[in-house]
Amino acid sequence: MDQQDTTRAAAVAATGPRRLAHATERFDGPTTLYRMYDQADRLLYIGITCNTSQRWDSHRALSPWWPLVARKELTVYPDRRAALVAETAAIGAEAPSYNVSSNPRAGRRDVHLVLKGERAKALADLARAEHLSISRFVMKLVDTALAQAAGDPDMDEALRRVRVTTQKGGRR
Repeated sequence: MDQQDTTRAAAVAATGPRRLAHATERFDGPTTLYRMYDQADRLLYIGITCNTSQRWDSHRALSPWWPLVARKELTVYPDRRAALVAETAAIGAEAPSYNVSSNPRAGRRDVHLVLKGERAKALADLARAEHLSISRFVMKLVDTALAQAAGDPDMDEALRRVRVTTQKGGRR
């Protein structure tokens, strides 16, 4: 094993295997920084992309905050590096509600769950029947389950672990 292989092996041991770069990380052309706002003009999310329509599709499918978006603000940078620097600074200064990375409010833990098909439809129907957003309905379900489980030693231990994890915060 030569010196370069030894160095690479030490780096992998210390940091884990290198992940494959996302396609946009290899793109070095014009890159858009976007801000998403709700109807009350509260900042929901800041991100960057080289393909806005593909990114909107991704957010639409995966981001729990997407239905809240009422307005988008776009700024185009000459390359990905410039957009990334601007994104990091903006998230740190503006603290959007749903960003985790570089966000001073990121000590919280968010749960992201993707439901598809009949489960998604059933959850949406139940939330609508309660006149609640899906997020608020899920929080109501969790609160009800926690109240019913109070005093259960197994549940108490699980909740203690969740509280410890939540207090530690950090990235998902």
